[in-house]
Amino acid sequence: MGLKFGDKGSSLSLKLLIIGFLLLVFLPAIGFVYFLVEDRSSREQSAIYEVSSKWGERQVVKGPILAVPLKTKELSYAYFLPESLSVEANADSETRSRGIFDVPLYNAQIKASGSFARPNFSALGLTTDNADLANSFFILGISDIKGLKSRPSFVVNGANFELSAGDKSGLVGAGLSSKFALDPQVAKYDFSLDLVLNGSSELGVSPLAKETVFELKSDWVSPSFSGDFLPVERELTDKGFEAKWQVLELNRSLPQQWLSTDAVEFGSKYNQYGDGTMLGVEFLKAADNYAKVERAVKYAIVVILLVFLTIFLLEVLASYRVHPFQYILVGLALVIFYALLLSLSEYWRFGWAYLTAVVATVGLITAFVRASLQNTRHGLILGGVLAGLYGFVYVLLQSEDYTLLMGSVAVFILLAVVMYVTRKIDWYRS
Repeated sequence: MGLKFGDKGSSLSLKLLIIGFLLLVFLPAIGFVYFLVEDRSSREQSAIYEVSSKWGERQVVKGPILAVPLKTKELSYAYFLPESLSVEANADSETRSRGIFDVPLYNAQIKASGSFARPNFSALGLTTDNADLANSFFILGISDIKGLKSRPSFVVNGANFELSAGDKSGLVGAGLSSKFALDPQVAKYDFSLDLVLNGSSELGVSPLAKETVFELKSDWVSPSFSGDFLPVERELTDKGFEAKWQVLELNRSLPQQWLSTDAVEFGSKYNQYGDGTMLGVEFLKAADNYAKVERAVKYAIVVILLVFLTIFLLEVLASYRVHPFQYILVGLALVIFYALLLSLSEYWRFGWAYLTAVVATVGLITAFVRASLQNTRHGLILGGVLAGLYGFVYVLLQSEDYTLLMGSVAVFILLAVVMYVTRKIDWYRS
């Protein structure tokens, strides 16, 4: 007769202990599924890195910055930042595939313009006699030099200058530089810069001028604005987005000029500032299915507990006897649900993958309990409880900000229902 297997059964207390033990048995299985999610996510990151390392990785443009060698015993530099910097970028996105994984990429056309004032050596306690003006140079930081697909155009006061790989001052690390002989009689240096960059995951600009304006357009439909400053203007449509940032000198942590010998005080700030603080956007996939599956797995033990509790109450209230092995079969089906969800979500949208896994799991457990109990009503009760649990978990996955509130209310309601249903049970009977 399936789940009904004799007239004499163990006490309710012993059955509860067995159920508790079975829950502990399933913890390693849930842990394995959690590990499986992390492994698949790691494989996706490896695929992304494999493609982006050849195309171009995260790109942050820093500069230009004017570096002036000083006439000292040990080689040192004075650095000067622009008075103004205006950057316009248009990022055309595309998606490449590596196996079953999609990798978002972009090609960015960047046009920058601005100006430098005559270097203020007196602010550093120096004079022009302390500086090697003839060997000055401009520095341009680019996070991943492999992403350059054409020679940049760099113009200062109407004259073209060639940018070469490397920064001999060591300020920006990976980047370009161009020798530029300063004329102390010139009060202002206007510049323009054209770049074409391949990149992935993120595109940004370091706001290094007294006033930095950055305008970015792209056909990417799911941007995530990054950096320490949000856009002052933005527009998102189903065809892409437009965003504009505006940052003043007062908003940043760097001075307009500093010495390389002040590296402890200023250089560390630049390294932190240039690498961590910027204006930009992350090119993310619309849905991170692995993150959602991982969050769903966190509720696995709660779902198993509540399903076991429902079976136990059916056993007590309807005088059925359920064998521990049959609890195990139901528990295995509940664990396999997450493996099924993970595998389906790699090919389908998360919502469809979740629905398919729920229908398959609820159908399997409902049919098993109905056939074992030979009671359609009780099979449908358990199926309804399970479907409700999965539906509630899906709502929690979509409403991350309200997870704690909704979870707390749901647990309270469930406890109230269990207390009401079990209020007349004699827990001492065998």
